[in-house]
Amino acid sequence: MHIDAYRLEKAPEIDVLDWDTLIADPKNIIVLEWPENIAEAVPKDAIRITLTGTGGTRTISYGKENGEGE
Repeated sequence: MHIDAYRLEKAPEIDVLDWDTLIADPKNIIVLEWPENIAEAVPKDAIRITLTGTGGTRTISYGKENGEGE
């Protein structure tokens, strides 16, 4: 599932998607753009993938908030 949170301003706005049910199901893969807009709703153990690009260089990093896997 892909969710673009760009236009969301606070974490409770994601509840309209039944967010707690979505994140509770371990079979769900959720790709969340702009997670900083709803940071309080993102589980602490979520795996974060960050894509950055400057000039002709692209970098992909991933891991958990606690730094595991980077």
